[in-house]
Amino acid sequence: MGIIYFVVLLGVIITVHECGHFIAAKSFNVYVPEFSIGMGPQLFQKVKGETKYSLRLLPIGGYVAMAGEEGVEGFENIPYERTIKGLHPLKQLVVMLAGVFMNMVLALLIFFIVYANIGQVSKPEPIFNEIMVGSVAEEAGIKSGDRLIKATFVDGSSIKVNSYIDYMNAASFYGEDDPITFTILRNNVEYEVTLTKDYVEGQEGKVFGFVFQNSFEEITLLECIPYAFKELKDTISTLILSLSKLIRGRGLENLSGPVGIYEVANEQASLGFLNYIYLIGILSVNVGVMNLLPLPMLDGGQSIITIGEMIVGKKLDNRIRSVLILGSMALLVLLMLFVTYQDIIRLLAR
Repeated sequence: MGIIYFVVLLGVIITVHECGHFIAAKSFNVYVPEFSIGMGPQLFQKVKGETKYSLRLLPIGGYVAMAGEEGVEGFENIPYERTIKGLHPLKQLVVMLAGVFMNMVLALLIFFIVYANIGQVSKPEPIFNEIMVGSVAEEAGIKSGDRLIKATFVDGSSIKVNSYIDYMNAASFYGEDDPITFTILRNNVEYEVTLTKDYVEGQEGKVFGFVFQNSFEEITLLECIPYAFKELKDTISTLILSLSKLIRGRGLENLSGPVGIYEVANEQASLGFLNYIYLIGILSVNVGVMNLLPLPMLDGGQSIITIGEMIVGKKLDNRIRSVLILGSMALLVLLMLFVTYQDIIRLLAR
């Protein structure tokens, strides 16, 4: 069942993404010789009209082959205006970014379904609710009812805290021995304390020794719509924060690949259908955002090249384009090997 959960999860996200490209390309009358879900050996194919629809063995990707793309052959007799390069640059951008757009639509739909079924939302206020006896938080004088308004980390970066989720997401990129400076509000007066996690009796590992306040609020079906959009915005913000930390070398140990996704998919499916589809929504946003990275083989990189060509008024030399695509592909393969290695090491360490 774990394999099924994994395949369905990736299959849904990939299919939705590629459908975005496919629908946009077809709407502009681009010749599409193949629409494939999966990579590697072909398991199934069906030809309908001028397009071959394929299902391939490895559920780690997919593609929409369009006339005029690098590596797509057999379109010599296709009119130039029916190739992706024959479209107006703005239409090319629509085709390139349609996959990302569809990933966001899928995530919004899933978030709406989750909220509609739960019927309530949590209010993760950054207010200290409980201070553990003997903890560094107690020694620093933090009291129940104090509000955390800012956190400054060891590398000098800081965040304004609107919910304790903001703080937890940012703090996850730092080690347990890294001090954090908390700006706290009490009776309209701000003060700062710098804490380093330590052991507290009855707790596993080092902790600061505080628990935040949490409450729940009932919501109507109509109210689920803005909350779905907020969930999307918060997820994108967290991803951007993660990427900014990764560029500075923080959080590399938290990266995960197919093995890690398999584990998480199996775990969330065991907790129920809503947990499972919520994971699909989160990963759909991940796929969308990652595809916007400025790597030439990704949608974001292709879009940047297209915008550059539109500004300069000249097409990029095909040889240079090929080198850029192959170079970015090599980087992604190395990244995949790195995260898979980390996943395996984590598994062996258990």
